[in-house]
Amino acid sequence: MAAMLSVDRLSVRLPHGDGMAAVVDGISFEVGRGEFVGLVGESGSGKSITARSLIRLLPQGAEQEGSVKLDEIEVLDLSRRELRKLRSSRAAMIFQDPRAHIDPLWRISDHLTEPLKLRGWSRSEAGRRGLELLASVGIADPERCFDAYPDQLSGGMLQRVMIAGALAVEPQLLIADEPTTALDVTTQAEIMGILADLRREQGLTTLFITHDLELASVVCDGILVMYAGTIIESGSAGEVFARQMHPYTHGLLRARPSLTGPVGELEVIPGQPASGLEAPSGCPFAPRCAWARPACAEASRRLVPLSGTRRSACIRIEEIADELD
Repeated sequence: MAAMLSVDRLSVRLPHGDGMAAVVDGISFEVGRGEFVGLVGESGSGKSITARSLIRLLPQGAEQEGSVKLDEIEVLDLSRRELRKLRSSRAAMIFQDPRAHIDPLWRISDHLTEPLKLRGWSRSEAGRRGLELLASVGIADPERCFDAYPDQLSGGMLQRVMIAGALAVEPQLLIADEPTTALDVTTQAEIMGILADLRREQGLTTLFITHDLELASVVCDGILVMYAGTIIESGSAGEVFARQMHPYTHGLLRARPSLTGPVGELEVIPGQPASGLEAPSGCPFAPRCAWARPACAEASRRLVPLSGTRRSACIRIEEIADELD
C-alpha cells in the first residue's frame, strides 16, 4: 500500500534551560492510504508533539529536522503560505480539548465557514456546507448548533463541531489527537463511530493518538508504540497485541485491567515514565527494564525489522521474546 504519510528520522527540539533539547528523537514511520494507525504510549511520551509536528503546529522556538512527506509533499520545506494551503486543503487535526481550540467569541457558523470562505466559497455556499457538515457528524439540530456559541454546547457536541471543521477542508490526512479523552463513554463510542464511518465512506487516512490500548486494539490497522520521544515498537494491531516485541509494550499491556479475563493483581512497571527531555542515552526504557543489560545503555534507538511489518528497538528481543509471552 502506497504511503500517504511518510516520516523519516524526524526530530523535534524545544528550548530547555540554556539550550535546546529533543522531545522527539529521530522517529520514522509510514501511514498507508486509507489506513487507521494508532500512536500509543503513556502521557508525556511525545505523542501530541509528534502529531503537531506533522503539520508544523509547534511552539515558538521549536526546531525540526528530518522529513515529513504528505502525499510526496515535503512539509518541512514549505513556506508559510504553502503551509497554510496544505492545512486548508490536505491535512486537518482534531484536538483532545475542543474548548481550548475553538474561539469562544466566534459562533459555530464562523468556525465552520471561515476555512471555506478562504478557499473562495460564497457566504451562502459556505453556510449550506456548514449545515451539511454538522448533520454528517450526528448533530440532530444543525441550525440551532450553527448559530450557537461554544459555551452553549456540551463537550460531546463541541467535539463533533471540531470534527466537522476538520472535514470542511476535505483532508487527505486526519490527525486525531486523543479526540475522546474528555468525553463520557457513550459519547466516546459515538465519536469513534463517526471516525469509522469517515474511513469507510471516504477512505480517509487517519493517525489516531491515544493512551486507550483497548480502543486502539479494536479500531486500528497498525500500532506505533512511543516512549520518551522515540518509537520503540511497531506492527499491525493484531500482531502487537498478540505478541509484544519490546519489554515496554509488554509491561504497558499487562498494567491494564482485562475486559474479558479473570480479575487479578495488575503488573507494575517500576520507576517513572521518562519524557524525551529526561531520556538517557541508549535505550530510553533501560532504567525501568527487567531485561536490561549494560549494552542497553549504549544501544541504538532505531527500529530494526523483524518479520513482516514488525519492528522493534530492543537489541535483546531475539533472546527474550519467549520470556515476554
